[in-house]
Amino acid sequence: MQGLFRHSLTTINSWARHRGAGSPAVRTGSFLAACVLIFGAAPVLAQKPWTPSPFLSVSGGHESNYLLDPAGAAIVVPGGSFLDLSPGIELTRRPSRLLALRLGTRATVERFFNDENRTLYGQVAWGDLFYALSPRTRLRLSLSGDYFNDTQLSTLRRFGGGGELGLSYSFRRLSLEGFLGGRGVSYPRADALNDQGLSTSYREGRLNLGLVATASLTPRVFVRGSLVTRATNSVDPLYDGNALLSDFSLRWLPRRRIRIDLIYSRQDRRFDHRTSAFDDDLYEQWGAGASYEITPGASVSLRYSEGTYTDPAGAKQDTDRIEFALRLGSSLLGTSRPTLPVAADFSKQAPPGPEQKAEGTIFRVRAPAARRVSVGGDFNGWQQDEAPMEPVGDGWWQLSLKIPPGQYQYVYFVDGKALTPPESVLQVDDGFGGVNGLLQVR
Repeated sequence: MQGLFRHSLTTINSWARHRGAGSPAVRTGSFLAACVLIFGAAPVLAQKPWTPSPFLSVSGGHESNYLLDPAGAAIVVPGGSFLDLSPGIELTRRPSRLLALRLGTRATVERFFNDENRTLYGQVAWGDLFYALSPRTRLRLSLSGDYFNDTQLSTLRRFGGGGELGLSYSFRRLSLEGFLGGRGVSYPRADALNDQGLSTSYREGRLNLGLVATASLTPRVFVRGSLVTRATNSVDPLYDGNALLSDFSLRWLPRRRIRIDLIYSRQDRRFDHRTSAFDDDLYEQWGAGASYEITPGASVSLRYSEGTYTDPAGAKQDTDRIEFALRLGSSLLGTSRPTLPVAADFSKQAPPGPEQKAEGTIFRVRAPAARRVSVGGDFNGWQQDEAPMEPVGDGWWQLSLKIPPGQYQYVYFVDGKALTPPESVLQVDDGFGGVNGLLQVR
């Protein structure tokens, strides 16, 4: 697999070198892509309602060293105790079952209490468009931009932005997404020499090709892995090169409100125009974390991570970070969490979950004002009329289905609107701004 990605990376890197990160062809293509997205989505963007979801994260801890932008400048600065404040907001809209839009922005202010008392500022904005090509296949188009500044090192002021196109396919327990994207980065206060030996500000363009896999090993254990190749074309030939980025994480939900995560990531980078003794570097990071949901919309987490950066000369720099964070979600900040439309008159006195008997899996949901109710999921291609439910009195609807053993996502359709199953102990983001229930059939 890595050999295939290396070959793909070489091809992309060759294209980037011939075209150039700042060439008219790349700039024109990026501009046209942005125009198509903006003008194509404008009629939908103008419609209402959008679901706002503000959030706020407050964290603090200690870091032995701060490895600044290991994928770019790889500059090591003193760490120390820190306090981080990150407010943001996300807007979601789902015009239909097939189409979903998401816009968001987040600001970050991080203060380090060390000899320099430095403060780091960051801002990121993003926009995603999702379109379901089939019940299992989804197209994603994403645009993003970001800004970073350091009060002590003005040369690290950075602007960046780019886009990405992804195509995903979901099985019962596995989801795969392949993607291709480009990104430009500019350091307006950092000097560099271009290939003619003239002084200019540092800029680089990146092309990414990757594959992401997410799998559910059990109803409470999830794994995620990614492999990405990156080709970099810089205004300074010394920074031209390619990289292989790998990432792995495991999530365990021992109880409904508790989450435990293990992570490992690695970046191998090789430079094209340097001598063999200085033509590569390596960055690795691993860690663990645990979080607890205090109430819906509020959670606390504790995370510890270690990282090692090996520079082109072979010297190593280690860092470790421990962080305690409090996150407040939309339900505590005045708005509801963005989910699929839910019947307003739904009773909270729901059964514990779909009952499994010899004759099949029994689904029950209460929707007193509904005219028609059905259940849809992985087991029937998400068809609204494939599994109609029958009224059984007092507003309850019921259906018994023969479903093969396995793990499935599902929702209820109440008068054509999707309803997140409230009886499902585990719920998963459907990738379109909504939430599905998770069912394990034995």
